[in-house]
Amino acid sequence: ALTTFSTFSIEIVTLLQSGKLGMAILGISIHLIGSLIFTCLGLATYHWVAGH
Repeated sequence: ALTTFSTFSIEIVTLLQSGKLGMAILGISIHLIGSLIFTCLGLATYHWVAGH
């Protein structure tokens, strides 16, 4: 089975091989920004729960 990261990698490589550089950059950006946002939300939730 493919992991989330390997699926992400295949999607990006496929876009690059298809000559869709802009879509590949957009995909990378969305994944990275989304990952950082949800990591921050997870940490904030942990601190909120631990503080109660």
